[in-house]
Amino acid sequence: MYPENENGLAFLFDIHGTDHESVQIGGQTYTFEVLIGTDEQRSIKAITEIDPHVWWDENRGLIPLLGKKGITVFPPDEDVEQQNRLLDGGYTIQTYGSSQYKKRLAAIQIEVIHEIRSDVDKRQKLAEDLADCILKFVSPFISQS
Repeated sequence: MYPENENGLAFLFDIHGTDHESVQIGGQTYTFEVLIGTDEQRSIKAITEIDPHVWWDENRGLIPLLGKKGITVFPPDEDVEQQNRLLDGGYTIQTYGSSQYKKRLAAIQIEVIHEIRSDVDKRQKLAEDLADCILKFVSPFISQS
Protein backbone atom coordinates (compact mmCIF):
# COMPACT_ATOMS: atom_id res chain seq x y z
CA MET A 1 0.00 0.00 0.00
CA TYR A 2 1.37 3.32 -1.04
CA PRO A 3 -0.11 6.80 -0.84
CA GLU A 4 -1.01 8.44 -4.16
CA ASN A 5 1.61 11.10 -3.50
CA GLU A 6 4.09 12.10 -0.81
CA ASN A 7 1.43 14.04 1.14
CA GLY A 8 -1.32 11.41 1.00
CA LEU A 9 -1.90 8.46 3.31
CA ALA A 10 -2.31 4.72 2.78
CA PHE A 11 -4.94 2.70 4.64
CA LEU A 12 -5.17 -0.91 5.78
CA PHE A 13 -8.58 -2.21 6.82
CA ASP A 14 -8.43 -5.59 8.56
CA ILE A 15 -12.04 -6.78 8.17
CA HIS A 16 -13.08 -10.13 9.62
CA GLY A 17 -15.48 -11.80 12.01
CA THR A 18 -15.71 -11.90 15.77
CA ASP A 19 -17.33 -14.29 18.22
CA HIS A 20 -18.03 -11.38 20.57
CA GLU A 21 -21.41 -9.65 20.44
CA SER A 22 -21.04 -7.45 23.49
CA VAL A 23 -18.46 -5.82 25.71
CA GLN A 24 -18.84 -5.21 29.42
CA ILE A 25 -17.24 -2.11 30.90
CA GLY A 26 -17.83 -0.82 34.40
CA GLY A 27 -20.92 -2.96 34.92
CA GLN A 28 -22.51 -1.81 31.65
CA THR A 29 -22.99 -4.12 28.67
CA TYR A 30 -22.56 -2.71 25.17
CA THR A 31 -23.93 -4.81 22.33
CA PHE A 32 -22.67 -4.23 18.81
CA GLU A 33 -22.78 -5.41 15.21
CA VAL A 34 -19.35 -4.08 14.30
CA LEU A 35 -16.32 -3.65 16.54
CA ILE A 36 -13.62 -1.14 15.56
CA GLY A 37 -10.05 -1.42 16.83
CA THR A 38 -7.14 1.02 16.51
CA ASP A 39 -4.64 -0.19 19.14
CA GLU A 40 -5.50 2.73 21.43
CA GLN A 41 -5.45 4.98 18.34
CA ARG A 42 -1.76 4.21 17.74
CA SER A 43 -2.56 2.52 14.42
CA ILE A 44 -4.31 5.66 13.12
CA LYS A 45 -1.68 8.13 14.30
CA ALA A 46 -1.02 9.15 10.67
CA ILE A 47 -4.52 10.64 10.37
CA THR A 48 -4.87 12.03 13.88
CA GLU A 49 -1.60 13.92 13.44
CA ILE A 50 -3.21 15.69 10.47
CA ASP A 51 -6.57 16.18 12.19
CA PRO A 52 -6.80 15.17 15.88
CA HIS A 53 -10.61 15.27 15.79
CA VAL A 54 -11.26 13.34 12.58
CA TRP A 55 -11.79 9.94 14.20
CA TRP A 56 -14.87 11.06 16.13
CA ASP A 57 -15.94 13.96 13.90
CA GLU A 58 -19.72 13.79 13.44
CA ASN A 59 -19.54 14.30 9.67
CA ARG A 60 -16.27 12.51 8.78
CA GLY A 61 -15.39 10.07 11.56
CA LEU A 62 -15.66 6.41 10.65
CA ILE A 63 -17.64 5.37 13.73
CA PRO A 64 -20.15 8.27 13.52
CA LEU A 65 -20.59 7.61 9.77
CA LEU A 66 -21.37 3.94 10.46
CA GLY A 67 -23.78 4.96 13.21
CA LYS A 68 -25.67 7.18 10.77
CA LYS A 69 -26.18 4.08 8.61
CA GLY A 70 -27.89 2.39 11.56
CA ILE A 71 -24.95 0.13 12.38
CA THR A 72 -24.36 -0.48 16.08
CA VAL A 73 -20.64 0.08 16.58
CA PHE A 74 -18.34 -0.53 19.50
CA PRO A 75 -16.95 1.69 20.84
CA PRO A 76 -20.10 3.83 20.72
CA ASP A 77 -18.33 7.02 21.76
CA GLU A 78 -14.97 8.50 22.67
CA ASP A 79 -15.41 8.05 26.44
CA VAL A 80 -16.09 4.32 26.12
CA GLU A 81 -13.18 3.99 23.69
CA GLN A 82 -10.87 5.40 26.36
CA GLN A 83 -12.12 2.84 28.91
CA ASN A 84 -11.79 -0.24 26.70
CA ARG A 85 -8.48 -1.75 25.69
CA LEU A 86 -9.42 -5.43 25.64
CA LEU A 87 -10.83 -5.51 22.09
CA ASP A 88 -8.88 -2.71 20.42
CA GLY A 89 -7.02 -4.21 17.51
CA GLY A 90 -5.06 -7.40 17.09
CA TYR A 91 -1.81 -8.51 15.51
CA THR A 92 -2.26 -6.92 12.08
CA ILE A 93 -3.22 -3.52 13.45
CA GLN A 94 -0.49 -3.54 16.10
CA THR A 95 2.15 -4.71 13.63
CA TYR A 96 1.35 -2.61 10.58
CA GLY A 97 -0.33 0.48 12.02
CA SER A 98 1.21 3.91 11.67
CA SER A 99 3.08 3.69 14.97
CA GLN A 100 4.98 0.56 13.89
CA TYR A 101 5.31 0.10 10.17
CA LYS A 102 4.84 3.17 8.05
CA LYS A 103 4.29 6.67 9.30
CA ARG A 104 1.95 7.39 6.37
CA LEU A 105 -0.23 4.29 6.90
CA ALA A 106 -3.37 4.09 9.03
CA ALA A 107 -4.57 0.62 10.04
CA ILE A 108 -8.09 -0.06 11.28
CA GLN A 109 -9.56 -3.34 12.46
CA ILE A 110 -13.24 -3.96 11.72
CA GLU A 111 -14.85 -7.06 13.24
CA VAL A 112 -18.34 -8.19 12.28
CA ILE A 113 -20.67 -10.37 14.37
CA HIS A 114 -21.77 -13.81 13.17
CA GLU A 115 -25.43 -12.83 12.70
CA ILE A 116 -24.49 -10.41 9.92
CA ARG A 117 -21.82 -12.63 8.36
CA SER A 118 -24.19 -15.60 8.13
CA ASP A 119 -27.12 -13.73 6.54
CA VAL A 120 -26.59 -12.95 2.84
CA ASP A 121 -28.83 -9.86 2.83
CA LYS A 122 -27.40 -8.41 6.04
CA ARG A 123 -23.86 -9.13 4.86
CA GLN A 124 -24.49 -7.40 1.52
CA LYS A 125 -26.05 -4.36 3.20
CA LEU A 126 -23.15 -4.08 5.65
CA ALA A 127 -20.62 -4.40 2.81
CA GLU A 128 -22.30 -1.56 0.92
CA ASP A 129 -22.58 0.63 4.02
CA LEU A 130 -18.98 -0.07 5.05
CA ALA A 131 -17.69 0.75 1.58
CA ASP A 132 -19.60 4.04 1.54
CA CYS A 133 -18.41 5.06 5.02
CA ILE A 134 -14.80 4.03 4.38
CA LEU A 135 -14.72 6.04 1.14
CA LYS A 136 -16.08 9.14 2.91
CA PHE A 137 -13.61 8.67 5.74
CA VAL A 138 -10.45 8.15 3.67
CA SER A 139 -11.14 10.52 0.77
CA PRO A 140 -9.70 13.66 2.40
CA PHE A 141 -6.44 11.81 3.13
CA ILE A 142 -5.62 9.78 0.04
CA SER A 143 -4.74 12.48 -2.44
CA GLN A 144 -3.64 15.48 -0.46
CA SER A 145 -1.39 17.81 -2.39
